[in-house]
Amino acid sequence: MLTKYNIKFKPLLPVIIAVLIVIIIEYFRHTYKISYYDRSLRDIEHIISGIIVPYGLYTFGLKNHKKFSIAQACIAYVVACFLFEFSQFCMRGYLQFDQYLFDMIGIAIIGTYLLYRKWR
Repeated sequence: MLTKYNIKFKPLLPVIIAVLIVIIIEYFRHTYKISYYDRSLRDIEHIISGIIVPYGLYTFGLKNHKKFSIAQACIAYVVACFLFEFSQFCMRGYLQFDQYLFDMIGIAIIGTYLLYRKWR
């Protein structure tokens, strides 16, 4: 199955590690319910998702092996984050700008890394 889609293990490794970290964070958040650390752990999850989703879009693309450029991958995730936070605003009545900001920090980190790796 992996040969059909030509996905190699080395580029997939950061995604697997990030998913494992998020699972561990969610386990600790829901098991221990420590309110002081709950907020910090949630912000770390947003940074991780801001890093991994554009990385996945840039590295793996969509079906038919269409790859995104670095800018397209980052912009696609910015738009998706904005639409999600706006839908949450419509349901809850308040905007969680801090979570959106942590997603943008993750996007800045991965965008800078990918540009550095491309121009190196």
